[in-house]
Amino acid sequence: MKRSISIAWFAALVGCGSAHMAVPPDIGPATEEIHVDGRSQASGMFVNEDFKIGDFAVANVSRGGKSTSKFGAFGGFSSGSQTGYSFDLKRGADSLHGECLSEASEGGFSLGGLTTSNKTAKLGCACGNESAPVASVVMSSSTTSDYGGSMKAHDATYQVKAIYDREGGMSAGGPAGYRVDGQGVTAAVDVLGPGRVWMAKGIDAQQKTDVTCVLAGLMLYQPPKK
Repeated sequence: MKRSISIAWFAALVGCGSAHMAVPPDIGPATEEIHVDGRSQASGMFVNEDFKIGDFAVANVSRGGKSTSKFGAFGGFSSGSQTGYSFDLKRGADSLHGECLSEASEGGFSLGGLTTSNKTAKLGCACGNESAPVASVVMSSSTTSDYGGSMKAHDATYQVKAIYDREGGMSAGGPAGYRVDGQGVTAAVDVLGPGRVWMAKGIDAQQKTDVTCVLAGLMLYQPPKK
């Protein structure tokens, strides 16, 4: 009996470790799934977080303390409160450098005897060469609003929204993934477990590279829980 209980307990742990984002029904027909390989379940300064998205390699992942972006592309971040990470997206001889900055704060107000708090979080990611970004995303959330924002890739602009639903389970508080929409579904990413990526069928090769780089930044992001 004890052995049966142990096996069931182990199976439950394995099941919990393989959680996936619940994929919205309109994503599958409009996209192709791209295999993600080698993504670590751990993160940190001493963890190798390199992985692959299809034929792209996400390499040289580095997390530091306080940092500022080489691109200088993001406004509205408080001086001295920026935490960030960087990475490179490589395919053959081609390479893009990616950098992300995140920030969390807590505010609120008092009215009479009632105090209301409002936690906010922001993320900005950019990909490009040493002089200028070619793709970027800026998102924010608060106690009362889900993560959302906009992505730019060369001349195109997309809307980005967090997906909180999980397959067969309730939300754990943080995003399970994100969807990118332009004139229809452009891409989606599942950030749970090993991760999954979807890209619009027939997307332009350059746009695919730019969007993939930004999605890699989202997969490396660790948002605070609400």
